[in-house]
Amino acid sequence: MDRGQLYGERWPGQKSGGWVAPDTFATSRIHHIPGDKTPTRTARTAWNGGLQDGSGQVELTSSGVGTFDVSFPKRAADDADGTTSPEELVAAAHSACYAMSLSNLAVEAGGTVHSLDVSAAVTLGPDEDAGGFKLTGIVLTVRGEVEGLDDAAFKEAADKAKAGCPISKALAGVDITLDAALEG
Repeated sequence: MDRGQLYGERWPGQKSGGWVAPDTFATSRIHHIPGDKTPTRTARTAWNGGLQDGSGQVELTSSGVGTFDVSFPKRAADDADGTTSPEELVAAAHSACYAMSLSNLAVEAGGTVHSLDVSAAVTLGPDEDAGGFKLTGIVLTVRGEVEGLDDAAFKEAADKAKAGCPISKALAGVDITLDAALEG
């Protein structure tokens, strides 16, 4: 791996040469913590206004895949109307991380994963102790088509994935419920 691959100092798709200045977009794409071999992923939010009358945009800077609108009134509403929320972004991160962890553990248990359908429902509620709001619960639901594992072995792998997924570990202070079953 060369310096550009490690530090993301090339423009997307650039094969060689032409180092990019440190203050350009390309350098924000993938960062590394010194001494660590895994990348640090980044996102940024630009916010304008107060909580109730303001709004912002969340940019997924590491991947560059998109910028998404956020607003507190829509965050608290039943209909998000095309606007995301921190809870939806946490749900996306958790479902993706969990799927990766479970696929690995299912294979380690002797299974062949054909498909996993994972959803995460993240709930925001009042924080009775500290005031304000907090994540009050997460429900992970997974349905899998995994050849070579019976229901008990699949559920064991699913429970291990819930405990071992890095996002689950980061959310250790939140009650996480798991509903796991094989299909087909």
